[in-house]
Amino acid sequence: FKHIHISHARVHPFHQLRAPEMDAKYLQDTVGPTLAKALLNISLVNPEEPIEYLANFIRKEKENIDRTSKLQRESQQLAEERDRISKAEEAIRKKAQEEKRLLEELRARQAEADAAAAEEVRKIEAAKKAQEDAIRLAEQKRLAEEAERLKWYNTAPLGDILTGSTEVAEDATLTLAQVKTSLPSLETQLQDNNVSIISVLDVLDDAPPSMTVAELRKILANTRTLEPTEETMLPEDWAAQVFEHADANGDGRLSLKEVRKHMLLFESIIGKKTSLLRLFLEFDRNEDGFISMREVLEAVEANM
Repeated sequence: FKHIHISHARVHPFHQLRAPEMDAKYLQDTVGPTLAKALLNISLVNPEEPIEYLANFIRKEKENIDRTSKLQRESQQLAEERDRISKAEEAIRKKAQEEKRLLEELRARQAEADAAAAEEVRKIEAAKKAQEDAIRLAEQKRLAEEAERLKWYNTAPLGDILTGSTEVAEDATLTLAQVKTSLPSLETQLQDNNVSIISVLDVLDDAPPSMTVAELRKILANTRTLEPTEETMLPEDWAAQVFEHADANGDGRLSLKEVRKHMLLFESIIGKKTSLLRLFLEFDRNEDGFISMREVLEAVEANM
C-alpha cells in the first residue's frame, strides 16, 4: 500500500463503510463464484502469467455470463411471447367458440322463426282454403237452388205466377222468351185487367232479355187498356194479333226477318218448337217468300 497516494485515492467516509461481514457476503454473491473457478483453473493449469490468465479468465467468464444472461433474457422473452401468443390463440379460440355458439343459437332461432312463419302461412292458407271452399259450396248451393227455382219457374204457368196462385218471390227472374211464349195463358187475366196482348208485345219488344216478376207486373200495369170484355180469345184471334204485331212496316205480309224477330210468338201459334226455316215454310204455303194473314190463319186451322 506504500505505492498508493492517499491524496488521489477515493476514500469513502467512515460512516459509509459497510461491516466486514457485509463485504464478505457481497464479494461471495458477486465475484466469489468467478474467482473460485479462476483460482481452480490457475491451480490446475499453472500458467506462466497467472495474473494475465486470471484477467483473461475473468473477462471470458464475464462474456459467458453476459451471453448466458442474454440467452436467459431472450429465452424469457421467447417464453413470454409464446405465452402471449398462447393466450391470444386461446382468446381467439374462445372467441371463435363463442361466435360459433352465437351462430348456432341464431340459426336455431331463425329455424324456429321460419317454422313459426311456415306454420302461420299454413294456417292462413288453410283458413283461406276453408273460406274459399265455404264460398264455393255456398255458390254451388245458390246456383243449384237458382237452377231449381228457374226450372220450377219455367214449368209453372206464367198466369199462376202473376195471379199469385203459385207463390213466387217478386225478385224471381223470368226470361223474355218465357214471358212471350206464355202470353196466351195470360189471356183471361189480361182481359180482366183491360190489357191488350198486342200492347204487351209492343212493350216487350223494348224489354231486356230477362226481368223480375215485379218488373213484369209493372209492365202490365203500365200497358194501355181495352174496353172490358168477357170474350175468350180464339186461336185465330191470337194469330191475328201476332201477325199485326210482327208486321212492323204494315205492308200486310211478313218477311223472314220479321218472323225471325218474333219467332217465339209464331211457335206459340203452331204449338211446337222448330227451326226458323221450317217455321217459315210451314206458314209460307204459296212459297212466294212472304207470309200473309190468310196463310197464318190457314196454319192455325191446320194445327187445331
